[in-house]
Amino acid sequence: SFSSESMLPGRRGATDVIKYARILLYRYGRIHRLHSGTVSSTSIFIIMANKREFKKYVEAVGASACNAMMATYYNVEGADKEAIEKAMAQVLGAIGAARSHANVKFDKGMKAFPDATAYAKAKKEFFRKVFVKISDDFSKELDAALKTFNAAIPQEVKDQYKKAVAADN
Repeated sequence: SFSSESMLPGRRGATDVIKYARILLYRYGRIHRLHSGTVSSTSIFIIMANKREFKKYVEAVGASACNAMMATYYNVEGADKEAIEKAMAQVLGAIGAARSHANVKFDKGMKAFPDATAYAKAKKEFFRKVFVKISDDFSKELDAALKTFNAAIPQEVKDQYKKAVAADN
């Protein structure tokens, strides 16, 4: 049977996933804008320091989401296990896609620009746009997975999650 005491800290649901993501953002990246109080991964808009840090962020957020889903899968009676499996597959697909798309390279050389500063400026703008797009796509896929996951949980368990999160605050 389910009890909030039997779950490990940080694995109570989507709210803890977002809290963990905020911690990782402070640790691994520069925060551009971060809304508080919303339980949505689209509220996270980031520009990471580099590709390696971006990949760490994606892995950590995805792993945290999967951990919460696995804990619910094994501990909650009455949860739709097929829907949770589908949600975990969506999260893993989002992780793979974001990591794969992060391997992009700037396709122009310095000779295509009048000077080094123009090259550096164009390269920085290119990577900023690419990583904002990848981050937005990852957030949208993660939101879709969280919606699928939340639909699979019985209402009484959702109420227990809300009480546990309120007690932590």
